[in-house]
This record gives sequence, structure tokens and C-alpha cells, in this order.
Amino acid sequence: MVDKGAMMDQQRKRLRIPEWLTEQLIWWGPMLLLWLVPTLLGFRFHIASFLFFIVFPGLIVTRGIFLVRSHRKLSSKLLRIGLLLILLALLFLIAMDSFFEIFRKETYRKTQVRAVETFEAELSGFSIPGMTDGRLELGAPKETELYSYDRNMFIFTSKARVLLCSYDTASYEAEKTALETRYCFRTELLQPSIGASEKEITGLESRAEIGNDVFRFLIPNDETPGISEYYFKACVMLVTNDETRQIGYIVFRDTDLDEAYDLEDFLNRYCGWSLIRT
Repeated sequence: MVDKGAMMDQQRKRLRIPEWLTEQLIWWGPMLLLWLVPTLLGFRFHIASFLFFIVFPGLIVTRGIFLVRSHRKLSSKLLRIGLLLILLALLFLIAMDSFFEIFRKETYRKTQVRAVETFEAELSGFSIPGMTDGRLELGAPKETELYSYDRNMFIFTSKARVLLCSYDTASYEAEKTALETRYCFRTELLQPSIGASEKEITGLESRAEIGNDVFRFLIPNDETPGISEYYFKACVMLVTNDETRQIGYIVFRDTDLDEAYDLEDFLNRYCGWSLIRT
């Protein structure tokens, strides 16, 4: 007669994961999971962000798992697990605050080659009144320049593209006058923080001046997807300068930007305008 108990013991032994494999899973599993989930969501890591968001937290979680599996007393385990959680929280705060600024990377480029065509390609996704088949009406500029400014802080990126057109006196005056009927400009206050309640909102003017440059926000068509009526996560601006006889177009995108309380700071920090005028 077959001993059912013995058979069950043999089945458990066959299904049991070898100890060496269990240890390897504990060592590499947390880091692999921390890397895999953001990667599948489309995030990309720099070396520094990989250390702070993948390696260090993964090692802390690994240490916690080994601690739970150890033969220490329950009180000792709870104390050490608490210390690990505090360390993990401090690591997260450091990474989310000053560490971002330390490893900030900025890329600034200027070109006249295919400036208009390249800029119009960046307008993909926007539906702007005054544009025909995705093309801008620029009149007859003497010169066009494209400025590209990319700002990276770990996995968070912002992109600004500026098309700057220079005109002679007569062409500038004619083109500047045409802008008033060609486009719709915002006049209401802008919401400075995406999470602020109406009572907390002071409001930002939808018009800004830096030196002789005058900036205004364009209003996209209502059907433009993902474009907030009040916010800067994705926007198109227009700038005019009567002294230099220049008209500029700015397209900006940053899906992670949650607040901007000063338009001049926003234009200089995120759109690279201070570099353009340097």
C-alpha cells in the first residue's frame, strides 16, 4: 500500500525552490522590479538616477527581506525594519529635492538650417487658429533661427523650441499688425499650480515683458488634446520685440511641471530665453 504522506513529502521536496536560487531572487528581484515597472511606463534613467531610484532602494528592500527571514526576535526585527523604512524615506526625499538640481543637465542649440520646417514639426499635437495645414504664416522674414532648449533632471524632461524671425521695418510692422487678427491671445489669469484650489490662486498675468521682449500665450482650439487652458505643461507663446524687429514663436512641453509662479522665471529657466538673449 502506497504511503500518501511519503508521496506528499516527495512532491514538496520537488517543488521546493533551492536555497541558492531563493537568495538570488531576494538579491536581484527588488532591483529588477523597481527598474522594470518605470521602464515599461516609458521612463529612462541616468546613471545617478539609476543608483538613487533602483540600486539603493533595492538593496534596502533586500536587506529587509533577509531580516524578516532571519531567526532574530520579533522586537529586534521590528526595530531594524523601522530603521530601514526611515532610511528609505530619507533617500527618497534627498532624491526628490536637491539631488535633482545637482544632476541637472541642460542642452542648448541654435541653427538656421531648416529652422521653420523643424519648428512646425514640433507643433504636432497643437491645433492653433491661424495655422493652415500645420504651417505658420510668417510673412517675409530676412532671417529665421531655431533655438532648442532641453532640460533634464533624471527621468523628468522639459523641451522648448523657439523660432525667431527677423524683419525689416516695413515687414515687421505689417506682420505685427497681422498677428492681432491671425491668433487668439489669452487675457485671463493663468493658474500657477496645478494642485491649487481657487482660494489659493493669486493668478499670473498671461502677458510678460523681459526687456523689450513682450510675451503672450496663444489660445489653442478646444479640441487640442492634453492642452490645459490655464497651465504650462504644454503651451504655445508668441514674442515680439519692436527694437530688434523680431517675432518669435515658442512651443513648450513638460508633462511633469506642476507649478510656475513667475512668468519671467518660467521663460528663462524652462524655455532658455536668457540664453537666447545673452
